[in-house]
Amino acid sequence: MDLENQMLFTGDFLYYVPLLAMLPGSDLEDYYTTSQRLVEEVSAETRLFAAHRDKAPGIPELGIPDLVDLRNSLKKILSGGLEGEGFYIRVYPINERIEIWVD
Repeated sequence: MDLENQMLFTGDFLYYVPLLAMLPGSDLEDYYTTSQRLVEEVSAETRLFAAHRDKAPGIPELGIPDLVDLRNSLKKILSGGLEGEGFYIRVYPINERIEIWVD
């Protein structure tokens, strides 16, 4: 996180292809806690750069609304307030561009 230059490099935390929260070591509580902390620490002008892109060429860039959507959706998933699809892998929508896969 580079607060001075208003940039956040999200790496594998947030990107436009499915977020894989069903892999070994994944923890939705930790995912939520981190998303909450980031929402509190970044400004509305912060640019988010991800590790994976949905279209070439260029650096995949997200916005603060995507981070807020992730935080809000994780809170709903954890409380049972968001319905997912699927059996073993549950797929939950984050917004129109992002979804999270959970076991």
